[in-house]
Amino acid sequence: MIQICIKEKIRKKILSKRLTLSSEEVIYLSNKINTKISQLEDFKTSTRIGTYISIKNEPIIERCANKKYASPKVLKDEIRFIKIQKNFKKGKFDIKEPYPSIYCDTNKLDILLIPLIAFNARLERIGFGRGYYDKLLSNICFQDKRPLFWGIGYEFQKVDEVFGTDLDIQLDRVITEKNIYE
Repeated sequence: MIQICIKEKIRKKILSKRLTLSSEEVIYLSNKINTKISQLEDFKTSTRIGTYISIKNEPIIERCANKKYASPKVLKDEIRFIKIQKNFKKGKFDIKEPYPSIYCDTNKLDILLIPLIAFNARLERIGFGRGYYDKLLSNICFQDKRPLFWGIGYEFQKVDEVFGTDLDIQLDRVITEKNIYE
């Protein structure tokens, strides 16, 4: 119960700060993050990327022409990845989702770029608190062939608190405009 309170406090504080970013700041910081992502060897050699469509001032992920992308669609209490084509429509929580829905096997993705509200040095992540990504990651984290889990955020989203629970899955990396944490 204490961990939930700590997460709620962090979520509220960091989300509030993220929402104060101007669109110019989001674009500037996103460009720096995309440059860092594109320079990573794992990214250069990958062809199938699971990404997100940014909301509430999350970093905007640039899609490279030589890669295939998929983004999440919320179905009841889970997310599934959908091949990104040209069209989008608003889905649950008013988040854009690819349309039509052509599902991807998440295990066949090379990298999952995962949004976050906060993270710590142990690469534990706080999201919006609905558990969609936690459930997805826990279902695939111990499989032989799984995508790399990369959290994407801003440097100010890093916190000192340790807040992980048994349900949380550690990320492989977190990439910000200033650092790559591993």
